[in-house]
Amino acid sequence: MASPPPPNPTSALLALPAELIAHIASFLPKEDILALRLTSHQCQQTTQPAFASAFFSTVGTDLCKPTLERLARIAQAPHLRPHVRTVLFANYPHGPCRLPGTHQPGSGYYWRRIGRPSRDHPPPLNPDPEVNEAIGLLQTALAALPNL
Repeated sequence: MASPPPPNPTSALLALPAELIAHIASFLPKEDILALRLTSHQCQQTTQPAFASAFFSTVGTDLCKPTLERLARIAQAPHLRPHVRTVLFANYPHGPCRLPGTHQPGSGYYWRRIGRPSRDHPPPLNPDPEVNEAIGLLQTALAALPNL
């Protein structure tokens, strides 16, 4: 007589209540959350809060237009924005800007200086979003993040 097939660990996991799977996922390291999300669509949906909390609680950006647009997309995503707790500015450790030289004040996305500079007081960057596209992106994204 043939022995029964070994139990499928994925089906055993999916037999648990969704709340329990989500709670377990909240304790897992990032790599394990990713692996669990790959097992099934049900696990992917169930572990969404743990995934968002692990990968989007801190978001890095600088004054480079692509990274500001990424921040704006995260801020518009209803399943991600509540999990953002910190926004890091400047050179965060995800590598250099893919468009070197375009994110420095005065050298890219229309940074217009206001006022007359002097040796002691350099002019500030114009914070008007109508003039400075990067400031407009940043203001919109930060206003949409409720837990900063």
